[in-house]
Amino acid sequence: MKLYLIKNPDPPRVKRVDFGLEPIFDEERFPFTKLDDFDIIDAARKGYHIITVGVIGLTNFSAVCQFAFGIDQYEQDRLITLVNTKRETGTLFPKYNLTILPYRFRTTPFMTIGTYDYTNGKGFSDNEVATHIKDALKAETDYIKSNKLVFDFFHLGEDMLRYTIILLNYLAGDYKNYDWECYMYSVDNSEWR
Repeated sequence: MKLYLIKNPDPPRVKRVDFGLEPIFDEERFPFTKLDDFDIIDAARKGYHIITVGVIGLTNFSAVCQFAFGIDQYEQDRLITLVNTKRETGTLFPKYNLTILPYRFRTTPFMTIGTYDYTNGKGFSDNEVATHIKDALKAETDYIKSNKLVFDFFHLGEDMLRYTIILLNYLAGDYKNYDWECYMYSVDNSEWR
C-alpha cells in the first residue's frame, strides 16, 4: 500500500489528543509521500474511488458530483438524504466510483447546514464511524476494485481527526497488504513543518 498525504488548504483548528497514534502519520508505521496539491475532480474522472462524506454545498463532494460526474445539486441532495436518513454508507457504483459516508446534519443545495441532526444530537459514535469506513473499504474490495482510493474527510472540521485515525487503523491493520494507492488530506499540515 502506498499512502499519499495531501496538504490541507484549510486545516481545521483542532487540539491533538492522544488517540493512541502519535504522530497521526507515523512514517515508520506507514511511509507516505507528501503532495502539496491534488485535483480530486481529475482523480474522479480518471476512475479513482472517491470516499467522501455527504455534505452538499461548497465541498469536495459537490465538486466531484457536479464537475466530474455531472450530478446537479438537487440530485446530490436526494443521494445524501438517502445515505444520511439510513445512517449507512452508500455507493454509486457501478455508475460512478463514489462512496458516500453519512453526515450527521442535514445540508441543502443552498449551501446551508440545516438544524436537523440525523443522530438526535449524539453524533456518530466511534463504532458507527468505523462501520461507515469499513463499509466503504468493502465496496472497494468487493465491487469497485480501482486500487486508487481518495479519502475526503476535508469538510468534517474537528471530526476530521477522529475519522482519519479510525481509517489509518484499518489501513495499518486489516488492509495493510492491499496493493492500493491511498490519498488523504492532512489534518493540520504538521507534516510540512
